[in-house]
Amino acid sequence: MKYQEFWVYEEYLAVVLEGLAHLVDYPFSESDWIALSEGVRESNEQENRWYEYFFDCETRLDLLLAREVGTSMCTLKVSVNADLAQGLNLLVWLGQGNYSGKI
Repeated sequence: MKYQEFWVYEEYLAVVLEGLAHLVDYPFSESDWIALSEGVRESNEQENRWYEYFFDCETRLDLLLAREVGTSMCTLKVSVNADLAQGLNLLVWLGQGNYSGKI
């Protein structure tokens, strides 16, 4: 499986993770968010301490997450296939703060 690496602002992490879950029809729940937020809190990209998580569903999605300590960013590595690439690109765009909120 190929991984795509990207960064998002921590304030958008929940939106990106819930969006990823939606892409693979995974029923993202409060317990997922608790596990992910605690795992990310203990991570550190500079020290190569990544938090590993996966969405166990028909299209399994593997995640590696690490905070960029001293910034407001989090780096993610996500297993992707061609079917997920376009949706993932949109989530990255949103997670990097590009949406102005205007329609």
